[in-house]
Amino acid sequence: TSRKRFRIGVLAENSSLQDQIVEILSRDYQVEVFVQKEPFLTEFNEEKEEFDAILVDVTKNREEGYVVLDALTSLRESRSIPPIIFIDARTGICPVEYLDRGVDDCLLTPFTESELTLRVASQIRQSKVMQSILNNERALKKMALGATNDKDSFLAMLAHELRTPLAPILMLLEDNLEDEALSSDVSQSLKAIFGAIQAQAFIIDNLLDMVKMWKGKLVISKEPVEIQKIIRQVVSHIQEEGDAGAPKIEMNLTLEKRFVMGDSIRLGQVIRNLLKNATKFGRMGKSVEVHLEEGEEEETIRIRIVDHGIGILPEQLSQIFSIKAGEGSRYMSTGLGTALFISKELINHHSGRIEAFSHGLNKGSNFVITLPTTTQSPLENNSVSIVKDESAKILLVEDNETIQMVMNRTLTKMNHIVQVAGTVAKALEIGRSWDFDLLLSDIGLPDGTGYDVVKVLKEEKTVPFKSIALSGYSLPEDVQLSTEAGFDSHLTKPVQTAVLKQAISSLLHK
Repeated sequence: TSRKRFRIGVLAENSSLQDQIVEILSRDYQVEVFVQKEPFLTEFNEEKEEFDAILVDVTKNREEGYVVLDALTSLRESRSIPPIIFIDARTGICPVEYLDRGVDDCLLTPFTESELTLRVASQIRQSKVMQSILNNERALKKMALGATNDKDSFLAMLAHELRTPLAPILMLLEDNLEDEALSSDVSQSLKAIFGAIQAQAFIIDNLLDMVKMWKGKLVISKEPVEIQKIIRQVVSHIQEEGDAGAPKIEMNLTLEKRFVMGDSIRLGQVIRNLLKNATKFGRMGKSVEVHLEEGEEEETIRIRIVDHGIGILPEQLSQIFSIKAGEGSRYMSTGLGTALFISKELINHHSGRIEAFSHGLNKGSNFVITLPTTTQSPLENNSVSIVKDESAKILLVEDNETIQMVMNRTLTKMNHIVQVAGTVAKALEIGRSWDFDLLLSDIGLPDGTGYDVVKVLKEEKTVPFKSIALSGYSLPEDVQLSTEAGFDSHLTKPVQTAVLKQAISSLLHK
């Protein structure tokens, strides 16, 4: 019959019990009998074909049964364990202790033929059903993980494709905005275009930050930082963007210097997100306020960002930091609604909290960040800053002609000597014959990668040089690939001139 495919392992010293079990079960199953536990456990560990049920005689020695039970269940992490049935003397009912220890069933002697066959068949059937459920769960988890990885890879690729055309546009705009001969109207128009494209870049960065959070790979680099300095820098940058229709930002930072253990870039990102929302939804004629205050708990500070704009409905307050913020939310009406979700996650990574308050529609809002303080002060930066007339020899490797042209112009304006290449072959040809100070290389090239360039040149050249990878990919694994290839730094496109300048200066003075 179909049951013949099932194997039953029997561990019993009593020969009459062995004979009884074999006589009854061998009609429908393949039965293998063991007298001693050692050969049985060896068989179980080495046999590729699994037992479908195991019967253990404990009528004379219950402890020996537990030894076998523990040996089998210890393997549960690495393999499936068949149902285990103890056979005991009929002294009443099977001890509850058996079930507590992990025995699947208990059969009392003397038993009838139907008792034995029904118990064994029932346990095998339950085991197969459970195994099928577990296999389905594993398959679904694998499919879900695959879908998640596909989604993350797609978002990373999408970000790369979106960043590529943004890079030359932003760099060209930055370059043209430095032209003092521009009329006021043209300058204002270029600033508006620059701000709009920057906003698109921030949306892309937010999407990638969410991917990093979902993958558990968000990198937070903590050190003592001065919170007042971060706030002032963010406010200054927003004001430089020059949105004429936005409310003004007023700062109340009279509190004495406070330091927090945090990532200055990430904390600045949070403050920027909140201020941009406040200025977007604030009321004309009413300023947006930034207050730095003592926290309610000891050794904490509060950053309060207050606007007098459209406010938040009570039913939306509890969901305002969720990626699934309700429809009609002021933060969902004009964007993806990711900024507040990311802000909350970033503050959580700093052992702080972020809260939103509002008295309702058209009554403004109040966002409060609470962070723990530290007595540690930021380290002094004793590195020598690059002077205006200092020149470095830079090998620029970039296959996008527009980006190559703009970066060449930008680097030349910084007083650097630049040679350019658009392929791995050309980069190696120049690099082998020219002792440069810094390699700036795109990753994706027509005939290979930037990894190939830096690896070969570091192996062949005797004159040391610094190197920066330029890429539209910015996930931790992308940065890790650059580091493993030999790059000293990894910059994500589009690279702003100030960021590029700082990166070059930092590397050349290490």
